[in-house]
Amino acid sequence: MSTESYYISPREFMKLEADSLKKASNCSEFQKISNSKLVNDFSACRNGLEYDNAFNCITHFQVNYADTELIVVLGVNIVVDSGSGLFSENSYKFLIICPSRKEVIRCIQFDFEHFVKRNKEPKPSLHLQMDKGLSPVLNYCQKELEIEIDKEELKGKEYDKPRIPIYPICTVLLLDLLFLEFQTDNRYENVVLSKTWKNAIKMAEDVLLLKYYNFCSDHLASTNPNKKLLSHLLYDHT
Repeated sequence: MSTESYYISPREFMKLEADSLKKASNCSEFQKISNSKLVNDFSACRNGLEYDNAFNCITHFQVNYADTELIVVLGVNIVVDSGSGLFSENSYKFLIICPSRKEVIRCIQFDFEHFVKRNKEPKPSLHLQMDKGLSPVLNYCQKELEIEIDKEELKGKEYDKPRIPIYPICTVLLLDLLFLEFQTDNRYENVVLSKTWKNAIKMAEDVLLLKYYNFCSDHLASTNPNKKLLSHLLYDHT
């Protein structure tokens, strides 16, 4: 089995990123948040994205949670190898920072990796993990946000196991996940309830998730007792 059995091609993926970001950026409620920082950054990056082999962006938005002002820093790093046509990078990471304490509350990374690019270490092709590659995002915090994160506070976050299997993700689906979590801040509740936003999310789900969950459904319906969903689908065990 190959990862292509349940995952769209890199070219289709880049087109999805461009189309879904364009549709999401038309959401008026989305445009209002964080002084349009997210919208402006993604608009600048998505031009020509359908035809490019890379999508790299670091941006942020602010959220109020439990009467505390937090900053969510989101980094996207997608690179398609021009030779093999496979992803050499397909990674999303976010930090949740408390500026008043200069503290990283969460640092999570989402990855997709082709089976053929694995080393000998077992890992699910689709997973989230505690983020160990923080340097570009921390540099962004220092330069753009003028927040100096205490490196001592990050100790213990460098271990990337366990890697937790997850469904396929793209930028708008990750934003939707974060906005749904922060609905207690009315700005983000208004976004996820917007019809325009819902249409963007439905587009991404139809393109990215439908193939994956159909494959899962077919696999679970199989009578082969030796093929378990997690080990066969995401770890590529035979």
